[in-house]
Amino acid sequence: MTRPTMSVRRTHPSSAVPELSPAPGISTSALTLTLTCVTGYCHRVTIPAEELTDADLELIEFARTIIDENTDGDDGIHTMGAAVRGVDGKMYGGVNLHHFTGGPCAELVALGHARASGARELSTIVAVGNGGRGPVGPCGRDRQVLFDYYRNIRVILPTADGIRSVRIRDLMPLGAVWSVENGTQPFDPMIFEDESATT
Repeated sequence: MTRPTMSVRRTHPSSAVPELSPAPGISTSALTLTLTCVTGYCHRVTIPAEELTDADLELIEFARTIIDENTDGDDGIHTMGAAVRGVDGKMYGGVNLHHFTGGPCAELVALGHARASGARELSTIVAVGNGGRGPVGPCGRDRQVLFDYYRNIRVILPTADGIRSVRIRDLMPLGAVWSVENGTQPFDPMIFEDESATT
Protein backbone atom coordinates (compact mmCIF):
# COMPACT_ATOMS: atom_id res chain seq x y z
CA MET A 1 0.00 0.00 0.00
CA THR A 2 1.38 3.41 -0.94
CA ARG A 3 1.67 5.85 1.95
CA PRO A 4 1.56 9.41 0.64
CA THR A 5 3.07 12.14 2.79
CA MET A 6 1.52 15.50 3.47
CA SER A 7 2.14 18.52 5.67
CA VAL A 8 -0.27 19.21 8.49
CA ARG A 9 -1.38 22.85 8.42
CA ARG A 10 -3.40 24.86 10.91
CA THR A 11 -6.63 26.21 9.48
CA HIS A 12 -8.81 28.97 10.80
CA PRO A 13 -12.12 27.71 12.29
CA SER A 14 -14.04 29.63 9.64
CA SER A 15 -12.24 27.79 6.82
CA ALA A 16 -14.34 25.68 4.51
CA VAL A 17 -14.99 22.23 5.89
CA PRO A 18 -13.74 19.44 3.60
CA GLU A 19 -16.51 17.35 2.08
CA LEU A 20 -17.10 14.09 3.92
CA SER A 21 -17.51 10.94 1.87
CA PRO A 22 -17.39 7.29 2.79
CA ALA A 23 -14.17 5.46 2.07
CA PRO A 24 -14.45 2.38 -0.17
CA GLY A 25 -12.28 0.60 2.39
CA ILE A 26 -9.89 1.70 5.05
CA SER A 27 -7.05 3.50 3.37
CA THR A 28 -4.08 4.64 5.37
CA SER A 29 -1.96 7.63 4.54
CA ALA A 30 0.85 9.19 6.51
CA LEU A 31 0.61 12.75 7.71
CA THR A 32 3.99 14.41 8.19
CA LEU A 33 4.10 17.13 10.79
CA THR A 34 7.10 19.42 10.57
CA LEU A 35 8.18 20.93 13.87
CA THR A 36 10.58 23.84 13.91
CA CYS A 37 12.37 25.04 17.03
CA VAL A 38 13.74 28.52 17.66
CA THR A 39 17.23 27.62 16.46
CA GLY A 40 15.89 26.59 13.07
CA TYR A 41 16.45 22.85 13.53
CA CYS A 42 13.58 20.89 11.99
CA HIS A 43 12.49 17.35 12.48
CA ARG A 44 9.53 15.41 11.12
CA VAL A 45 7.04 13.18 12.85
CA THR A 46 4.98 10.79 10.72
CA ILE A 47 1.37 10.39 11.79
CA PRO A 48 -0.58 7.49 10.24
CA ALA A 49 -4.15 8.49 9.35
CA GLU A 50 -7.09 6.54 7.96
CA GLU A 51 -9.86 7.64 5.65
CA LEU A 52 -13.30 7.70 7.20
CA THR A 53 -15.50 4.63 7.39
CA ASP A 54 -19.30 4.62 7.27
CA ALA A 55 -19.25 4.23 11.08
CA ASP A 56 -17.05 7.34 11.33
CA LEU A 57 -19.47 9.32 9.16
CA GLU A 58 -22.35 8.16 11.36
CA LEU A 59 -20.49 9.35 14.48
CA ILE A 60 -19.82 12.77 12.90
CA GLU A 61 -23.49 13.11 11.99
CA PHE A 62 -24.51 12.12 15.54
CA ALA A 63 -22.26 14.84 17.02
CA ARG A 64 -23.51 17.38 14.45
CA THR A 65 -27.13 16.63 15.32
CA ILE A 66 -26.39 16.97 19.05
CA ILE A 67 -24.88 20.44 18.70
CA ASP A 68 -27.38 21.64 16.07
CA GLU A 69 -30.26 20.72 18.39
CA ASN A 70 -28.65 22.13 21.55
CA THR A 71 -26.49 25.12 20.59
CA ASP A 72 -27.30 28.56 21.91
CA GLY A 73 -25.57 30.41 19.08
CA ASP A 74 -22.09 31.52 18.09
CA ASP A 75 -21.62 33.60 21.24
CA GLY A 76 -23.30 31.09 23.55
CA ILE A 77 -21.88 28.65 26.06
CA HIS A 78 -22.82 25.51 24.07
CA THR A 79 -20.99 25.71 20.73
CA MET A 80 -19.39 22.27 20.34
CA GLY A 81 -20.89 18.80 20.26
CA ALA A 82 -18.99 15.54 20.61
CA ALA A 83 -19.74 11.88 20.12
CA VAL A 84 -17.84 8.82 21.22
CA ARG A 85 -18.41 5.22 20.10
CA GLY A 86 -18.04 2.23 22.38
CA VAL A 87 -16.41 -0.92 21.03
CA ASP A 88 -19.91 -2.41 21.02
CA GLY A 89 -21.01 0.24 18.50
CA LYS A 90 -23.16 2.34 20.86
CA MET A 91 -22.76 6.10 20.57
CA TYR A 92 -22.75 8.65 23.38
CA GLY A 93 -22.82 12.42 23.03
CA GLY A 94 -22.18 15.62 24.89
CA VAL A 95 -21.95 19.39 24.48
CA ASN A 96 -19.39 21.79 25.86
CA LEU A 97 -20.10 24.18 28.71
CA HIS A 98 -17.98 27.25 28.08
CA HIS A 99 -17.04 29.22 31.18
CA PHE A 100 -14.24 31.68 31.89
CA THR A 101 -12.90 29.29 34.54
CA GLY A 102 -12.36 26.61 31.91
CA GLY A 103 -15.60 24.70 31.60
CA PRO A 104 -15.52 21.18 30.15
CA CYS A 105 -15.05 20.59 26.44
CA ALA A 106 -17.66 18.55 24.58
CA GLU A 107 -15.28 15.58 24.29
CA LEU A 108 -14.94 15.31 28.08
CA VAL A 109 -18.70 15.55 28.54
CA ALA A 110 -19.20 12.77 25.95
CA LEU A 111 -16.61 10.61 27.74
CA GLY A 112 -18.46 11.13 31.03
CA HIS A 113 -21.78 10.30 29.38
CA ALA A 114 -20.33 7.07 27.98
CA ARG A 115 -18.96 6.06 31.38
CA ALA A 116 -22.22 6.92 33.17
CA SER A 117 -24.04 4.77 30.61
CA GLY A 118 -21.83 1.74 31.28
CA ALA A 119 -19.32 1.98 28.42
CA ARG A 120 -15.83 0.95 29.47
CA GLU A 121 -14.00 0.53 26.15
CA LEU A 122 -14.21 3.24 23.51
CA SER A 123 -13.09 3.14 19.89
CA THR A 124 -13.59 6.57 18.28
CA ILE A 125 -14.33 10.19 19.23
CA VAL A 126 -15.16 13.35 17.30
CA ALA A 127 -16.05 16.96 18.14
CA VAL A 128 -18.17 19.08 15.79
CA GLY A 129 -18.67 22.84 15.90
CA ASN A 130 -22.05 24.54 15.69
CA GLY A 131 -23.09 26.61 12.70
CA GLY A 132 -21.89 24.00 10.18
CA ARG A 133 -18.21 24.21 11.20
CA GLY A 134 -17.78 20.44 10.97
CA PRO A 135 -15.24 18.29 12.84
CA VAL A 136 -12.69 20.09 14.99
CA GLY A 137 -9.53 18.58 16.50
CA PRO A 138 -9.34 18.20 20.28
CA CYS A 139 -7.56 20.80 22.40
CA GLY A 140 -4.34 19.94 24.22
CA ARG A 141 -6.09 19.12 27.50
CA ASP A 142 -8.50 16.74 25.76
CA ARG A 143 -5.64 15.06 23.87
CA GLN A 144 -3.83 14.44 27.15
CA VAL A 145 -6.97 13.01 28.80
CA LEU A 146 -7.58 10.71 25.83
CA PHE A 147 -3.92 9.65 25.78
CA ASP A 148 -3.90 8.91 29.53
CA TYR A 149 -7.18 6.98 29.72
CA TYR A 150 -8.04 5.72 26.21
CA ARG A 151 -4.70 5.08 24.52
CA ASN A 152 -6.20 3.08 21.63
CA ILE A 153 -9.02 5.49 20.76
CA ARG A 154 -9.14 6.99 17.28
CA VAL A 155 -9.80 10.71 16.90
CA ILE A 156 -11.63 12.12 13.87
CA LEU A 157 -10.23 15.52 12.92
CA PRO A 158 -9.50 17.79 9.95
CA THR A 159 -6.18 17.48 8.13
CA ALA A 160 -4.76 19.03 4.97
CA ASP A 161 -6.07 15.93 3.12
CA GLY A 162 -9.58 16.27 4.57
CA ILE A 163 -11.24 14.74 7.59
CA ARG A 164 -9.34 11.66 8.78
CA SER A 165 -9.13 9.26 11.72
CA VAL A 166 -5.91 9.16 13.77
CA ARG A 167 -4.96 7.16 16.88
CA ILE A 168 -4.55 9.39 19.92
CA ARG A 169 -1.07 7.90 20.48
CA ASP A 170 -0.08 9.28 17.09
CA LEU A 171 -1.38 12.76 17.98
CA MET A 172 0.84 12.81 21.09
CA PRO A 173 4.37 12.12 19.78
CA LEU A 174 6.78 11.83 22.70
CA GLY A 175 3.88 12.24 25.13
CA ALA A 176 4.23 11.41 28.82
CA VAL A 177 1.55 9.29 30.46
CA TRP A 178 -0.07 10.47 33.70
CA SER A 179 -1.88 8.22 36.17
CA VAL A 180 -3.65 8.82 39.48
CA GLU A 181 -1.35 6.35 41.23
CA ASN A 182 2.01 7.52 39.89
CA GLY A 183 1.61 11.01 38.41
CA THR A 184 3.58 11.86 35.27
CA GLN A 185 5.67 8.94 34.08
CA PRO A 186 9.02 9.03 32.27
CA PHE A 187 8.84 8.77 28.49
CA ASP A 188 8.25 5.18 27.41
CA PRO A 189 8.88 4.52 23.69
CA MET A 190 7.09 1.17 23.94
CA ILE A 191 3.77 3.02 24.21
CA PHE A 192 4.24 4.18 20.63
CA GLU A 193 5.66 0.96 19.22
CA ASP A 194 3.29 -1.60 20.73
CA GLU A 195 0.14 -1.76 18.60
CA SER A 196 -1.68 -3.74 21.29
CA ALA A 197 -1.04 -1.31 24.18
CA THR A 198 -4.14 -0.78 26.25
CA THR A 199 -5.32 1.91 28.60
